[in-house]
Amino acid sequence: MRVWRDAFAGFLEVDHSALLGRIRSPTLVTWGACDAIFTRADQIALRDGIAGATLVTYAGGGHGFHW
Repeated sequence: MRVWRDAFAGFLEVDHSALLGRIRSPTLVTWGACDAIFTRADQIALRDGIAGATLVTYAGGGHGFHW
């Protein structure tokens, strides 16, 4: 478990926000409102950073709700 947590902690340390503006494809950002890992603010940052992106929030959905 420690290795799993340490590996994922590394993902959170990298900031790719400067690259979001390069995305030109239609983008749908989906988020579960009960996500315990990423916040609504994170999703809004994605939506706002990707031109024309749409954010859809699933009430009651957690992290990985799409599985």
